[in-house]
Amino acid sequence: GFANPCYYVNYADLSPRFSAILCGVGNGLCAVAGIIGPILVGLLVNDVDLHDHEKLHQRWKIAFISASAVWMFGSLQFCVFGSAEVQPWNSHGEKDGTTSVEDEDLQYAYAEESSRAFAI
Repeated sequence: GFANPCYYVNYADLSPRFSAILCGVGNGLCAVAGIIGPILVGLLVNDVDLHDHEKLHQRWKIAFISASAVWMFGSLQFCVFGSAEVQPWNSHGEKDGTTSVEDEDLQYAYAEESSRAFAI
């Protein structure tokens, strides 16, 4: 929900030139959690008798607390180590660190697209 625009914008902040590649890699890595998560929960709750409500409740509690802990750990890592500064590898061989006309055009196009996407 509300978290998605935050990290999509951060891709553009880190590297306007390579934001699409960063977005693809980031979403690909995040998709791994969508694959592994249900498998782990299945392993956790499958061996419990459906009529043993207390044990089933405990297993689901473990699953939700584990998911919350992973989410909080990732958020903490971003808060401590995250940055919105343009990275040096964004300049792609430019020696003086200035942006090219292409970079400025990309930033302008992204700003226009973002304003249209989030317009109410």
